[in-house]
Amino acid sequence: MQKQSWLVVANGSEATFFKYTDEGKSLQKIGGLGNSFAHKQDKDIVSDRPGVMSGGKNIHGRDSMSVEMSPTDKARENFVKEVADQLEQARKKDKLQSVDIIAEPKTMGLLRNNFSSNLAALIDHTISKDAISKDNVELLKLINKH
Repeated sequence: MQKQSWLVVANGSEATFFKYTDEGKSLQKIGGLGNSFAHKQDKDIVSDRPGVMSGGKNIHGRDSMSVEMSPTDKARENFVKEVADQLEQARKKDKLQSVDIIAEPKTMGLLRNNFSSNLAALIDHTISKDAISKDNVELLKLINKH
């Protein structure tokens, strides 16, 4: 199997995977992922009311339902892990020669944190920009500028 160069375009709610064709002059969509919680509010993700305070009534404790990360942030983090896992699986199957990534800044940071060192070594260009709605021609222009 011939190794491929991929482009991943992502934000907190969706990711699209492309492979470069015609020696990098065009893109072919090869897949995508969506985050079903991306456009929901915290209260819609965690539908249960907060529970009893931990530690009893005389001890100031945290609410037993509280979390350090908001539910929407946790959903974004899980989604980004899914994107990184897809890339890691392609790397393990020896499909990847290189990967370019265009992602909105917060997603880009989370992606970088989820890459193995072997996958990180395959990353060529990274652009921190939300370009999920751009067409293939615009995406290629963005990559070629860098």
